[in-house]
Parts: sequence; structure tokens; C-alpha cells
Amino acid sequence: MLVPGVAAKADDDNSHIRILLDALFLNISWKAETHEWNSFTGQGDRLINFFRQLPASANVLFSFSKLAARFQHEFLPKALPVLTEKLAALPSRAFLASATVESLESIMEPLIFSGASEIRQRPELRAATLNLLNMLVDAGSSAAFKMRDDFLMLCRNHLISGASVSG
Repeated sequence: MLVPGVAAKADDDNSHIRILLDALFLNISWKAETHEWNSFTGQGDRLINFFRQLPASANVLFSFSKLAARFQHEFLPKALPVLTEKLAALPSRAFLASATVESLESIMEPLIFSGASEIRQRPELRAATLNLLNMLVDAGSSAAFKMRDDFLMLCRNHLISGASVSG
């Protein structure tokens, strides 16, 4: 955990803490096609654990979500419960920066529209997915509204097909 008092500066865009967050979460100008980096492969769990230890702040959420959106194979879907926890702990989700909402939407879109079975089958991932989508809808995301409807339909169909196979 960050030193008390320093955590409050995490949301000050002009603070050294913001610069540090950008460096720690590799918030740099990547080439658009970069979605893998050999030095980064296999390090997703370490960064998720680091993210878990940081205070809930808009800038911490933005920095991590931008990294997770770029390197999805390293973070998703295992980071969903922590993302949901951090988003829920923010004092005002209604005023999330549009860049944060866009990063979170870009994390969720491939999971929802690819029909990723893991997020429907594992209860903790299903709950985190639905909660994250609900919070994005509350923050005004129309994309999350559509994703939530599609996700609920996929879950409903999964439960029905599972019941008919076992029944």
C-alpha cells in the first residue's frame, strides 16, 4: 500500500504520483499493433497483485485499465474481480474520465462479443463481469448497456443449455 497521504495525490494530474503510475503501468506511446511484449509475458499476475494493493483512485484505475486493454491476454479475464472492486470503491463513478470508460469498454468488448465461456461458467468472473458492466452503465456508457444485454442473454442461454443437458 502507498504511504498514507501519498495515496490522496494519485488523482492529482500534476503530481509526481501520476507520473509514477504512468511509468509503473507502462502508460507510454505504444505502436497501435503492439499487443504482446516478450519481456512482459507471464507477468500479468504480478501486476494484478500490485494493482490490488493500490488505493482506489481514478488515475490508478485508468493506468491499469489502459495496460489491461492493450495486453488483454496477460490480464483477462482474471483481472475482472479486481477491476470491479476498484471501480466500486471510487467515490464517484458518474464522473469517470471518458478515457477510463473507453479503456474499460475495450476490455469488456472482446470478452462479451467473443462469447468467452470462462466469464459465464465461473461464478466469480460472471459476477465481476455483470457488476463492472452495471457500473459502466451507471457512468453513462451506452456500449456497456448493449454488452450487458448480450452478456445476460449469453448467460441465460448457457444456463438453459446446461439445464437441458443435465436434465
